[in-house]
Amino acid sequence: MNKEHELTVNDILDAIYNALGHEVRRKIIEILAIAPQPYKTILKEVGVKDSSTLNYHLSKMKLLVEKDEKGLYRLTRIGKLALEVNKLTRGRVELLLPYIKGSKPTIILKPDVASLTKYLAILLALTVTILFFIYMNIDLIIAIPLSMIIALPVIIHIAKTARKIAITYILKDGVIIEKVNMLFYSRNKYITGSIIDVSLSENLLSKILNCINVTLTIKCNGSILTLNIPYISRDSNVIQELIYQTM
Repeated sequence: MNKEHELTVNDILDAIYNALGHEVRRKIIEILAIAPQPYKTILKEVGVKDSSTLNYHLSKMKLLVEKDEKGLYRLTRIGKLALEVNKLTRGRVELLLPYIKGSKPTIILKPDVASLTKYLAILLALTVTILFFIYMNIDLIIAIPLSMIIALPVIIHIAKTARKIAITYILKDGVIIEKVNMLFYSRNKYITGSIIDVSLSENLLSKILNCINVTLTIKCNGSILTLNIPYISRDSNVIQELIYQTM
């Protein structure tokens, strides 16, 4: 085996994918991710029949596993990288599995309510502070129209953003349901069609909120529709699920 400082990218990739190519070795990585472990604990937790089987798998993980000064097995830096690859790959496979099996799970698309609510609260508080300063320091003849100029665009923006928070999109069995639930108003709108494209974009606000704006291109009764869904959390799996829908 090459010395660590002589390793190439391909050497490391080969070591990682060879290790992840068997369930026992994946379990070893997951066990050692918790804490360094003695040999007997690994043997017990992995559930192999005998030590020779475990030794075989450990021999396939020389770049990923090492012993510390106490004789406990631990992950190397390459082993920790393999752990990250395993988590990412497993997550993607779990998302893709229903599509591989021929089904399309229900997808719920909703703006990041927590981030947007926090943003609106800060915006409102800042606006009130500015208006208070104006009324306390400027003559009323000037303060009233000036406050209207400042407050009106903010009010309109808050109202539009609040409406976006109230909309949820449900994608199920070739039907897109647009559900609007506001304080004194609610409705459902149904769109029958198939998603043929998913595009992502961002603006200044979405960057601040760590969100992404989604545009769906839908083929509906021979015509093409576009549906814009703003401020979806980047941490959500729903973006990847949407992409799988178009595969």
